[in-house]
Amino acid sequence: MKNIALLLLFFLFVNAKAQVLLYVAPDGKGDKCSLKRPCSLVAVQQKVADFSPSMASDIIVYLLGGRYELDTTLTFSERHGGRNGFYVRYKRFGDQSSSISGGVRIDNWLEVGGGIYKAFYGGPMFRQLYVNGVRATRARSPNRVDERNFGPYYWYKGWEAEGRRVRVNASEIQTWAGIQDIEMVIKHHWNQARYRIDRFEIKGDHAWVYFREPEMSTEPWQKGCCPGWADKQPFHFENSIDLLDVPGEWFFDESSAEVYYHPLEGESMKNAVVVAPVQNLLLNIDGASHLSFEGLIFEHTNWAMPDEARIGIQAGARRGYSAGFIPGGIRIVRSNNIRFDGNVVRFFGGMGIEFSHSSYNNVVRGNLITEIASNGIQVYSDVWNPNPDTAHECKGDSIDNNYITKVARDYTGGVGINATYVNGIVIEHNEIFDLPYTAISIGWGWTDATTNLKNNKVRYNDIHHVMQLHDDGAGIYSLSKAPGTEFSNNYIHHINRGNWNEDWPMAAIYLDKGSCYYTIERNVIGSAPRALSSWNKPNYGNTFRQNWYLKGDEIVVRTEGNVFENNIEIEGEKWPGEALKVIEEAGPQIVRPLLTPVQSR
Repeated sequence: MKNIALLLLFFLFVNAKAQVLLYVAPDGKGDKCSLKRPCSLVAVQQKVADFSPSMASDIIVYLLGGRYELDTTLTFSERHGGRNGFYVRYKRFGDQSSSISGGVRIDNWLEVGGGIYKAFYGGPMFRQLYVNGVRATRARSPNRVDERNFGPYYWYKGWEAEGRRVRVNASEIQTWAGIQDIEMVIKHHWNQARYRIDRFEIKGDHAWVYFREPEMSTEPWQKGCCPGWADKQPFHFENSIDLLDVPGEWFFDESSAEVYYHPLEGESMKNAVVVAPVQNLLLNIDGASHLSFEGLIFEHTNWAMPDEARIGIQAGARRGYSAGFIPGGIRIVRSNNIRFDGNVVRFFGGMGIEFSHSSYNNVVRGNLITEIASNGIQVYSDVWNPNPDTAHECKGDSIDNNYITKVARDYTGGVGINATYVNGIVIEHNEIFDLPYTAISIGWGWTDATTNLKNNKVRYNDIHHVMQLHDDGAGIYSLSKAPGTEFSNNYIHHINRGNWNEDWPMAAIYLDKGSCYYTIERNVIGSAPRALSSWNKPNYGNTFRQNWYLKGDEIVVRTEGNVFENNIEIEGEKWPGEALKVIEEAGPQIVRPLLTPVQSR
């Protein structure tokens, strides 16, 4: 008996020896990385690399509380990840709040009159400003009032392809300071474009606006084409000190390196915490595996490329000299078994979390993703390659139990989750709400050709209050043939056409061009202009079965080549028991966010 006890003690001792615990702090120094002598995030990476080849259990890196202000991107390669099936886990310490920030504080504000303050800022160009943890509004006209659709707007009165110009009311434009830095931001059906103004000409009661290069030449200038010109569309002007006229607005004068801000009522600039984003990328994970980030806050990334023009295509993609997707502030490429669990991802100037090029078996679970300029989560193998070889495809990823809200704040054609040519992705038990456009977009390419797009599951999601600005989108939207793909057991509700949505389709579930071999079943649809939409050819091999929808919501499904059976119209939201069970099971079942989002119901 004594020998058995000694043996157990021996194994406990060995396991204890094998467990590696490391500690970092915002002001950490040296290479001890202990609780008494914590090191920096950069130093701990070398420590992990030393330990990882002989890993016999997880290595845990505790981040002591505070703000880790990065002056460069944290890069993780193969040597920084786990080995032998074990993980390197970066975690907050106890209940302490640990923030990894790509921003810098701006202090020493001086009042300049009219309720406006200014401060010196010697850093790079930025496009967002955060005051006391709240996103401020870049100076614009008309002034922003509605936080759901960012309105009101003006409506342009026409456009000319030959003259490459747009006509507006003369009263809506003036000779503002820095006219060539001002952007005319136009909402085109499913997307948004930011055109820098070159000049304008007053002609009676209207004005013709001309744009700078490269957008003047890059813009296709075709009705109905990307990005979707129409006879009239909403727009606003943005980025001039002359537009800084209401509390909550800001302007950065790059020539003088001065930031101007009009405080909100009751806001004191003596103790205000003002942060400008600097770093484009917080984490660059390339070629790593078995890394986990748990209970942390990732915030304040920059992306200033729109200062050189941005014309969108769809879902965060852009055309022209900078074609591709808007970059993420957290980038995972050629990596596998990477986990984000219970974090807050917020205040990003581009996309949120981006997986690409042979990233597989990754998990994004239980996070709060909010206040993102473009897409919340992006998964793709290659922007324009529909058939990457097996070694380069994105496969087997899971996105579950997340709250995704208030994304696509600057580039409003962005989506909550965008997965293009993916294989076997599972998107389930997420709550996605308060978005200007689509919640979940699956597929790419507008084709019924055979691609790597297949075997994807979108299920048990609670999607509501999306499509609040754009049209030609949905709660769940698809493009291209995807055999074995299922949209099931989702609760999609409160999709309503507002003052600024145009007249193209808005649906709960929308199978757009090339969508073939999808199964749509057991979804509960509570209020949408179009419950189910599947009409844009090629469109065949799809099955719509046992979906519940409200009486009066439109159904537009191409019957030729598709199956439409046992779908149930409900009057007055008197859902049957089976539908109520779907509603109950939709949305997060694991609640881990550090911050609880305010729901827009």
